[in-house]
Amino acid sequence: MKLITKPRAFLIIITTLAAAAAAQAAGQSLPPPVCEVVVYDEQGELEDAQLEVDLARSSFAAYERVFAMIQGLWEARTIPYMDYLKAKYDRDAARLKLEKADLILERQSALVEQYRLVCGSPGGGGGTKDVAGEIRKAFLHYRQSDCGSLAKGIEVAENNLEYNREYLKQIHKLREGKVATNTQVVLAELQVELEEKNLADAKRRTKACRAGLAADAKASNSQNGWLQFEP
Repeated sequence: MKLITKPRAFLIIITTLAAAAAAQAAGQSLPPPVCEVVVYDEQGELEDAQLEVDLARSSFAAYERVFAMIQGLWEARTIPYMDYLKAKYDRDAARLKLEKADLILERQSALVEQYRLVCGSPGGGGGTKDVAGEIRKAFLHYRQSDCGSLAKGIEVAENNLEYNREYLKQIHKLREGKVATNTQVVLAELQVELEEKNLADAKRRTKACRAGLAADAKASNSQNGWLQFEP
């Protein structure tokens, strides 16, 4: 069970980093209680992320089997197109969820590694410069994984938008045949609009993240010849 909530975790992170800077300047490690709480909490998040990957993998395998069956039925024209469309969407959504979960797991693993390095003794296994370099690399890997997760969000939004546009098209056809209602049309149009906004937001966030990562990597590579990192 987590010891701290996200707002408190943020305050502890700030405190930890400030204490780390002071400790490194004095050639000391962080106080054990602070490190124990932070590392324990983030390790719990790491275990949760691993569980999400396992769950997503099982879900994808199931939806993939379902789609294979539905696809055969659709090719034989024994089921409506909407059933095939939904099965394809569910399969693709499950795959993207698994891929994103993998990236989130990688991001959380890099975060835990940062804390372990920050909380370790600067003098253990190398000089202060070596430790700082390892911490910086862990941070950049964290940022890289975060950007990857955001980029995967673009694919998720594109998949959602593609499905909802096709769904809207089918609803319009049903409305023309007086099968669907005006309410269904309005709600389908709303879903398309929402997914368009989600896609635009995902692209904006990913662009900002990649720009920040590139700047951080460039700064690290130019200021420290011993640390090379490609964004």
